[in-house]
Amino acid sequence: MWNIIKENESVHNRIAKKYNTRHIEIYNDIEQNRINAVIDKILENFKKEKQSIRVLDYWSWTWNLTKFFLKNECSVLSLDISDESLKILKKLYWGYWNLEIKKFD
Repeated sequence: MWNIIKENESVHNRIAKKYNTRHIEIYNDIEQNRINAVIDKILENFKKEKQSIRVLDYWSWTWNLTKFFLKNECSVLSLDISDESLKILKKLYWGYWNLEIKKFD
């Protein structure tokens, strides 16, 4: 089992910088607008109640959901197995008080 986890980590480290450009089915204006609308709808009830919102972005290596939840002032815990992905995530969202980044395996 440990070998599978290490191989998975290795693959994700190799493709981290290229992932977003290779997945145009996710990273296009239409899909990004759809995701944003869905998250806005989900958060609508929480915002009405003025509740603080904490989100777990499990396997966050695409950074996509983290971005939308941060934009909506949620506290986000982003987890990933890839050191390279986490480096990119830290660089993209450095300075956000409401973001916690952790590595898991």
